[in-house]
Amino acid sequence: MRITLSRRKIICIVFFELVLLILMPDSSIIHINKRQIFEATANKIRTTLMRGASGKSDVSWVGHLCPNYQNHEAESILQWEPITEDTIFFVKTSCHTFLSAREACAIESILTHHPNHSVRLMLATPTFNFSHLFTKILQSNSKMRFSWLDLDEIFANEPLHSWHRERTWMLSEGRTAAVVNDVARAELLRRYGGTYVDLDALTLRPLPNATNWLTRVDDYLVTSAVSSFTSRHPLLQEVTENIPKVFDPSSCCSVGPDLFTQLLQKMCPKNITKPSLVSPEDFEFCRDITVYPRKLFYPIHYGYKSDELESIFTEGQGLGSQFFSSTKAFSLHLFHSLSSKRTADLGSDSIVVEAAKRNCPNVFQALDSRGRNF
Repeated sequence: MRITLSRRKIICIVFFELVLLILMPDSSIIHINKRQIFEATANKIRTTLMRGASGKSDVSWVGHLCPNYQNHEAESILQWEPITEDTIFFVKTSCHTFLSAREACAIESILTHHPNHSVRLMLATPTFNFSHLFTKILQSNSKMRFSWLDLDEIFANEPLHSWHRERTWMLSEGRTAAVVNDVARAELLRRYGGTYVDLDALTLRPLPNATNWLTRVDDYLVTSAVSSFTSRHPLLQEVTENIPKVFDPSSCCSVGPDLFTQLLQKMCPKNITKPSLVSPEDFEFCRDITVYPRKLFYPIHYGYKSDELESIFTEGQGLGSQFFSSTKAFSLHLFHSLSSKRTADLGSDSIVVEAAKRNCPNVFQALDSRGRNF
């Protein structure tokens, strides 16, 4: 959701107030300094632009998370809006006010396979560029909504409130966005429930028609990168309570896969082991939680062979059609941190191009018509 009153109109209204003050007879403003008027008006503009739906003006965390963020006139102000258990949602903490082609493809792939579900993109920046090509494509779908990832609202309850207030997440230099994403995702799932999907996961078919599940990423880790839970689930309660205790700024995954895996092992030591004792095709169970096997969500991994992730982009070997003729995977993870610099020619027979062509046709067509790579 976004505020329909444009920032230009807001500025014009405030500026008009300023003009009226200046044009008033001198006697009526005898005790008012003109410089004070200008400063007060400028502050009012800044406050209005940075204010979310809650009406708060203190959003200093935005500058801490996104030091290079600047709100531009073409962008619209986003509102904080809670999700529900039937929402499929994405979280964007990279601080960009637009979507990349792959991010847009990930979202469209969910819309393609879940036409009756509410889909939400939650952004850390309080403004967003709705005139961008990919945003227009997604916004044309009535099930698509955009809202502000207001960390003050999300981390309103202890123990995460103090952890956020003290900006503990800033200690993860170079990985701040990823840490905030991990923790915000966990708290959103705990408080509201729903289905979460990473922005670098292309959905290949409808996700499981179930709840309280997450996935194996490898023999040693279980991840919530694609997951679904009911509100107030005990596992998410444990996760959020333990985040301030186990947070390690030097570790990539201390409040993400590491924590989920440790807690599942503690809850079900015979069923969830490290390393896993089951094959990559087998399910694991812990109370009412299902852990889906790696091959259903990570059919092409990043670590087992040096060239395995590279095979997603390999051209000229017909790997795209081969992959889709045999895979039963729900999604294809692109591991953005490792593959962001790789591009694929849209005319190629690569796996990633075939995945885009099949699952995000509108984004694919927009790229193809403009001669861009994916």
